[in-house]
Amino acid sequence: MLAFIDESGHPHPTDTCKISALVAVCIKEIHVRELTNTLFSLKQNILGNSDREYKSTEFLNPSTLRNESLNKHKFVEELFAYIDTMTLGIFAIIIPRPTKNIKYEAGLLPRNYCHLLERINRYCQEQRHQGLIVYDNDANNKDKNLALAFNNYLFRHELGKQCTNIVESPFFVRSSITPGIQIADFVAGVIRHYFENVIASRDETEIKYKNAEYVSHIEKFFKIVQRKKKDYPQGISNLYGFFHMPLSHFIYNE
Repeated sequence: MLAFIDESGHPHPTDTCKISALVAVCIKEIHVRELTNTLFSLKQNILGNSDREYKSTEFLNPSTLRNESLNKHKFVEELFAYIDTMTLGIFAIIIPRPTKNIKYEAGLLPRNYCHLLERINRYCQEQRHQGLIVYDNDANNKDKNLALAFNNYLFRHELGKQCTNIVESPFFVRSSITPGIQIADFVAGVIRHYFENVIASRDETEIKYKNAEYVSHIEKFFKIVQRKKKDYPQGISNLYGFFHMPLSHFIYNE
């Protein structure tokens, strides 16, 4: 099982997004070739360039979603129609923008990642697979620190020790050549847009009226994504596939 992880927005006081979404898209290895071929064909046939990496920000915006004649509009419609047919497990940790700087300690996995790994592990247990974490490559130092934190969590933390279906060494890849990461980017974008803009617009009639088509499309794409999430009972509570993480779960710089 491959768990492709990406993030839309980032929990930081100066981030332009009011909401951030850390997302995992879990797919069995046997389906990766089909995913690769389908994404290649959609890019080539609709956008005319199968080699370029397209980011969700180019598509998930009012100007694109209001205009059905645009190729970008057609592409995102076809992409989510395809996602709707896929056998996936989707999980998200949704966080409001903090007002203080979060303290990231070397060797410690941030709480949003811990929550995400718990859900990936439970899905892999259900599917009777080992889960390999695949993460978008970033600066080398960040990758090294995150890999160390993954290992520390899995082998030293009590909850992490229970994640026996997670392979201990994550893979860091280039999103430009990894279709699974590109899918995760679009999924994360839809989840963030839904909770940041669509939910908010329900209380702001003027905004909803001006962006009615955008809101409608984001709602439609979100319903597709939501159908792929998995909720699991865990003791007396539920391990929800989409978890709205309280800011109190983080440690902050003084």
